[in-house]
Amino acid sequence: MATLYSDKRWNGEGSCYWRIRVDYSANSASVYVDVGPSGWSIWLRFTTGNNTFTKNAATYYASNNGTGSNLLGTLSINPNSATTITQTCSGSSWGGSVNGSSSVTIPQQNASFNLNILNPDGSEPYQTGEAGTVEQSINGGSYTRVYNEGADSYPLGTTFNYRNFTPGAHRELSSVTGISPSNTTGPWSLTLSSSGASVNFKTAWKNYTFRTYKGEGTTEISTITQQYNTTYNVPHPTPPTGYLFAGFYSTGSLSSISSKDSVFESGNGGIEVYNNSANGTVTHTRVQDDDGVPSACKYFGNGGRAYYIRIDKAAGTASPYCGGFYLSTHSAANHIYRHIIWAKIPVGYTIGDYRNAIGDGGYSEWLTDTAGTGDWYRYVYDVHAGSSGNFSTLGFVAIRANNGDNNAAVTWYVCATQVTDITNNYATYTFDANGTAEYFYAPVAYNIAYDANGGSNAPSTQVKTYGQNLVLSSQIPTYNGYDFVGWAQAGEDTIYSPGQTLSSDLSRYSGATITFYAVWVQDQARLSVNKNSTWSQGKGYFKKNNEWKKIKTIYTKVNGEWKAGHLEKLKKEWEEVCCFIKGSQVRISLDGTTKNIEDLKAGEQVVVYNEDEKKFELSTVSDTPRNNNVTDKATIVLENGITIEMNAYHPLLTTKGYHSLTEYEGLPLLTDKDILVTINGEIKIKQIVRETIESITMYNLSVNGEHHNYVVNSVVAHNATSCPVKPV
Repeated sequence: MATLYSDKRWNGEGSCYWRIRVDYSANSASVYVDVGPSGWSIWLRFTTGNNTFTKNAATYYASNNGTGSNLLGTLSINPNSATTITQTCSGSSWGGSVNGSSSVTIPQQNASFNLNILNPDGSEPYQTGEAGTVEQSINGGSYTRVYNEGADSYPLGTTFNYRNFTPGAHRELSSVTGISPSNTTGPWSLTLSSSGASVNFKTAWKNYTFRTYKGEGTTEISTITQQYNTTYNVPHPTPPTGYLFAGFYSTGSLSSISSKDSVFESGNGGIEVYNNSANGTVTHTRVQDDDGVPSACKYFGNGGRAYYIRIDKAAGTASPYCGGFYLSTHSAANHIYRHIIWAKIPVGYTIGDYRNAIGDGGYSEWLTDTAGTGDWYRYVYDVHAGSSGNFSTLGFVAIRANNGDNNAAVTWYVCATQVTDITNNYATYTFDANGTAEYFYAPVAYNIAYDANGGSNAPSTQVKTYGQNLVLSSQIPTYNGYDFVGWAQAGEDTIYSPGQTLSSDLSRYSGATITFYAVWVQDQARLSVNKNSTWSQGKGYFKKNNEWKKIKTIYTKVNGEWKAGHLEKLKKEWEEVCCFIKGSQVRISLDGTTKNIEDLKAGEQVVVYNEDEKKFELSTVSDTPRNNNVTDKATIVLENGITIEMNAYHPLLTTKGYHSLTEYEGLPLLTDKDILVTINGEIKIKQIVRETIESITMYNLSVNGEHHNYVVNSVVAHNATSCPVKPV
């Protein structure tokens, strides 16, 4: 309780006085008449003043000062502001200054104070503290951690001290106002001197850095820094020739990948036991092994440590085959998923992929060999989801015994696995931590197939991995009445011997098939040959290692027919098969979607023209022949602006049937008077330009079914019904 007095009001003789006495606390005040000096009394009547009272005439005694007898009344006051009390006397005849006013001002006692810990957008989550917390001490008391405080009052002179600000998740302290010092490091202090004090700790979203690397963390490609929760589209890289994009290994929130711990650094990376028999014969064990594990499984500086999952299949049944693991990924319409698996699988076993529903027409294709090597090998396959139907999970992997004994015990290992959505050729990174990603490439694998070319006992197909040597099969075919010379591609001079090491690559496309045809010779056969630009009659000659060798007659099956003569001559016949330049757009769906002709693969859908019913429908590609040595080029411009660039011979469908600029196989000559059948209706030819050019590669398609055509640059073109091989 505190007491204040007003100035004194004296009578005319100056012998006695009255004044206001105010006793007050934080929220209330008591107003008295104080009389003096001691022993005096005075007759007074009060009228209303400020925050005071009206009193009829009464006598007030000095002996009653501060007691109920002299109490004029009580009132509530606001401690956060000053309060003035004025009492006016108008009823005394004492003379002097008795009749007048006397005032007392109660000063402000408290001050309002507000602590705010703010989000980056300025909002105040005072009920959760998600923006951050800070340690607070009041008037030198102990520190306690607080998060925001609604406006409240404290006595003037109260001292607040703050230290050790801790921001909320993904935030950092960006500014401090209303307190000293104004830096973001602290400690901070404030003494209340007036009302309305507000201390603000404002946060900002943290910036995170995302780094990309090429090839097992050795070469940094890019560094991107952005604010929390923003996104960045990380492009899929273009791999070197003969390699394919095998996926990302990422430490952050990179979308489109199934596992953020694909090398088992922190755990099992989300993989589970795959065994539909559910009988316990298949188990997983996470193992640390610093030796012998590929560097791909030691990425991002984990101290050279490597981890793998050992998969043990005990004797007994499992399903499918020997079981394995799954990294479940849900499929979606028209999406493409690439699954990479670094594994060590025993020789005599083959890896395979399995899945649930992936839409109508969905399929998978292996881009590498699937055979166990007894050593670490990166296996890669793609899953192409259909456009409609039911969609479920993929990413199931199992191994099987080549000899059919899947009940035997077997152990194999996986040191990295990941499923990547490659549909959009990019992955979206969300900045919620400092992240890294590695691009990985894998060499393509293609097939070396053997054709006995009329004989028998051809070797089984082998798989050639790009950049790696392949020992050709030593198995020799047989053909009654002929001697086996070796193996050759149709239209090529090079002869390969059984057991020869094939070091060069004949393809750079995954899943491509290179066919080796048996080369046979027959005794005493004679033919005409072009030797050193001169035609002569005599025994056959063959150019080997740039040197002409005299041999017997060579027979090669081309376009389903036996041909006798030098392979160079046969090559000319075959060269007439392939037709359209790179980038020509092939219609692959009835809704207008197209794809570059060079990117199409066997098994994919294309649009064909049903000439009988005069309608367009879908069929599938059976082969994708190409020719690297086309020199006769034609450019055909239609009246609607569409341009077709192709080999001059290629038949196009007109309103009067197929026509060819070279009258190929007796077809009518294609002229600028013709009207072409296109998917957009019948369109006239505006211009035809034919020219001889330097050798380029052109592409063609073979299509399944009875409609031997496809739609390229909107025009109906005849397909390659007789292409024997696909050279590269």
